[in-house]
Amino acid sequence: MSRTNHASYRLPWPPSLNRLWRSTPGGVKLSEAGRQYAVAVSNALPVGVVRKFRKRLVVWVFLHAPNARPIDIDNRCKALLDSCTKACLWQDDGLIDELHVMRGVPDPAGAGYVEMIVQELDSYPEIA
Repeated sequence: MSRTNHASYRLPWPPSLNRLWRSTPGGVKLSEAGRQYAVAVSNALPVGVVRKFRKRLVVWVFLHAPNARPIDIDNRCKALLDSCTKACLWQDDGLIDELHVMRGVPDPAGAGYVEMIVQELDSYPEIA
């Protein structure tokens, strides 16, 4: 598997999956927290520098929580990845073939943030 183009981003702390969706009489909808997070991600990406990845991807996510309380790290990925799709960082998060999520040190400033590295794959491994 060959890896080529890559970029790194520092993004705001995502809401928990438990806060991402709301049931309404009209069906299930993205919550206010989810909508605000999508805007925050879009605003955090560099203007004019962001590229739209179109190839298969490997993504590393380093979660720096606001404090030292335990968190469920997989509970943060949905909001992050969907918001990156909405911000046109990639065509669709279905391009991600490898997703590595790691707990980083808590943010000393107390806000929490995500470091994310996105790398394109030149070739896709053959699986027999």
